Amino acid sequence: MANNCYNHIAICGDEESISKIRERFTREVYDSTMYFTHFCDIVLGIDKSEGFYHSLTYEEAYKYGTKWFDFYIDDDQPDMLVISGDTAWSPCLELSREISKAFGVSIEHHYVEEGMDFAGYRKYSNGECMEEYESTVSEYYWKELSFNEFIEMRIAHLGLTSEEEIDEELDGMSFLEPKDREMLRQEMVDMFV
Repeated sequence: MANNCYNHIAICGDEESISKIRERFTREVYDSTMYFTHFCDIVLGIDKSEGFYHSLTYEEAYKYGTKWFDFYIDDDQPDMLVISGDTAWSPCLELSREISKAFGVSIEHHYVEEGMDFAGYRKYSNGECMEEYESTVSEYYWKELSFNEFIEMRIAHLGLTSEEEIDEELDGMSFLEPKDREMLRQEMVDMFV
């Protein structure tokens, strides 16, 4: 099974820039290319001959951070474009950086890779990384979600049956402050035991 990495990319800018990105970043354009690198170059307005993509080196093939992107687009604001979906193995952070640079837009790119247990975000403005964060998936969700959302997303499905199992699970969450650990432990005991 492939390690899919979920991406949520919010692109903000003036209407003209967002319109240009929206015209190029489509399923139709993506499906017309054989390689993710080719699709990215089209989005960025980089013109190379079709033959270039048939002899890509490893570095060229993964230049934008991944091999493929199964995405969908939220299209309802003229000055914002939201793209979400799965990439292979890792997030397409380099594509986000290059779009930010080429179109003078701001991008907030969140990603979660459950299989390899990493998650985070990067914020770009005009191609510059303004802020970044990366951690384990649980730590990311602890930082990004409310307490109840964290319980729902990371804990409720575990099906733990004893306080010992709960303590083992919590031992893997070294990022928790003691008071948060105790509050979470009590919630888990009430839920499972």
